[in-house]
Amino acid sequence: MKKMKKLVLAVPAVLGSAFVATSANAAIDVGSIVTEMTSNQAAIVSVGGAGLLLFAAAAVFRYIKRAF
Repeated sequence: MKKMKKLVLAVPAVLGSAFVATSANAAIDVGSIVTEMTSNQAAIVSVGGAGLLLFAAAAVFRYIKRAF
């Protein structure tokens, strides 16, 4: 029974260390993703700016509405 308990504890430890060892040496190429994000930066900034403008316009509208 003690051997079975040790085995039950040892198997996940061995499997976990095997996954860590394989993922530690994995190199994922993210160059194309970074290039794509950099090329779309102007569009992202304009959409974000439009969202902020709408938020500010709504806040000003509520402020003016409360004043009257």
